[in-house]
Amino acid sequence: MALKRYKNGTFEITSMKQAKEAYALMQELSDSILELEKEHGISEMRQDANNLKLSADSFLIKSAKDDIVIEDIGKRAKVIRVFDGQWIETKEDLRRISAPSGARSLRSIVGKDLWKKITKRTLDPEKLMEAVATGRINEDEIAVAYHQEPRKPYVRLYEDSDDEDD
Repeated sequence: MALKRYKNGTFEITSMKQAKEAYALMQELSDSILELEKEHGISEMRQDANNLKLSADSFLIKSAKDDIVIEDIGKRAKVIRVFDGQWIETKEDLRRISAPSGARSLRSIVGKDLWKKITKRTLDPEKLMEAVATGRINEDEIAVAYHQEPRKPYVRLYEDSDDEDD
C-alpha cells in the first residue's frame, strides 16, 4: 500500500497498517542514510566540522573580542553571555551561593512585616516589585540581595549584514 504524500512533504496516515508501513519506510531510509554517510565519510566530516567549531568557539570566548566577521562565508560569530539571576532571600541562601562581598539577604533588608507581605513560602517577585513601585522599599536598597551567576558563554553564527570591517 502506497502512502499518500502531501505537497508539504508530510504523509496521510489513516490506519494502523499505514502507521506500521510508515515506521518501516522510515527505518529503511534511516539505514540507507547511515550507510551512505559511512560510505562517503560524512560522519567523520560532521565530527571534523563540529571539532572546528568547538575549537574556534573556545578561542573566541577566551579572546578579548566578542564578535568577529568571517568575510569568506559572509557570517558573523558572536559570543553570547547569559546570566542566571536569583534573589538572596535568607541568610541560608547567602551561605549557599558564592555571593559577592557586601551581599545581604533580602529578608534582613526589608524587615519582618514587609517580608510577610512579599512572600508565601518563598519570595513572590511580583509583590516585591509592587512594594518597590509603591515606595515601601527602595530598589537600590534591595539590589545587594540579588545575585547573578554567569552561564557558560557560547558562540552563535549569524549572517553578516554589516559592511564594516572588524
